[in-house]
Amino acid sequence: MIRLLLAALVAVGSVAAWQYIRAEQLAEIVGRVRTLERQQEIDSETDHLTDDELRRALEHVLGAE
Repeated sequence: MIRLLLAALVAVGSVAAWQYIRAEQLAEIVGRVRTLERQQEIDSETDHLTDDELRRALEHVLGAE
């Protein structure tokens, strides 16, 4: 009876650990997707700029820090 109870506890703990790992992986994936979406927004906002305009804007931002 004790072995059965211990086996059940191990099984429940394993499922809980697996769900936790999956939740962390899902959070990481969501974070990556959001980063990619933001990068696409930035790319679409700057597509019309020339390389020189982008360089000057970057220099302006870096100079302001």
